[in-house]
Amino acid sequence: MTVINRKVLIIIFSIFFTGLMSTGASAHTSLTSSNPVDNSVIQEIQPVLELNFTDELVGIGDEIVNTVELQGPGSELINTDSLLISGGMMTLYLPNGDYQAGKYSLSYRVVSGDGHPVEGSISFTTEQVQTIKAEIATPYRPADPAENERTETSNSDPKLGIFIGIILGFLFLGGFALIRIFGNRAKNDQED
Repeated sequence: MTVINRKVLIIIFSIFFTGLMSTGASAHTSLTSSNPVDNSVIQEIQPVLELNFTDELVGIGDEIVNTVELQGPGSELINTDSLLISGGMMTLYLPNGDYQAGKYSLSYRVVSGDGHPVEGSISFTTEQVQTIKAEIATPYRPADPAENERTETSNSDPKLGIFIGIILGFLFLGGFALIRIFGNRAKNDQED
């Protein structure tokens, strides 16, 4: 193999691996939809709020990494202790009580299979006071919140396995190509 062919091969592998790594780094989860819709004006607040993400949300050890915070009119923090995470959906059950008319902000922090936290928020405005008397059965929550996070998100992300398989395959091919290049070089050196 000539020096020019080796340089071309190295450039091709470099471009390919750079492109492969950059697509993996940009694979963070993102919000696909919410109920209520971001920046919407609604008659009254509903007892259940939902956030849907592109990827399954995961836990990291015993740490609670997927969280939400609801802020009402006048920057009042609202208790959000009833949260259900299933796949890529977060469902927040609001506690019974009076909810004033005005602007609300629902902030979130989530982690998907790539392990990187993603933060964001949605806002919505209600036009009238609403009293919630939940007739909805709130989800079972274990005494240990970390246990809830682990059980709800125990499935692994299949895309991560595919990504790792592709990287290992290309590392194998790259190693094979290097062995061939250096093997031919050693053979040529012995012939000289």
